[in-house]
Amino acid sequence: MLALSICTVIINNVIGLAKSAKVFNVPTILTTVIEERGGYIIKGLQDVFPEFAGM
Repeated sequence: MLALSICTVIINNVIGLAKSAKVFNVPTILTTVIEERGGYIIKGLQDVFPEFAGM
């Protein structure tokens, strides 16, 4: 249970940082590192940067 809540906190923090970056027009690079687990950008980041969702 603790591991799940830590992951949720990390994901929420990443999404919050991404939203701030977008508001302030900070150049942003989206990347993934774990191809074995899907290698996809998390859904929350796709929502913030829909132009990168299909990459």
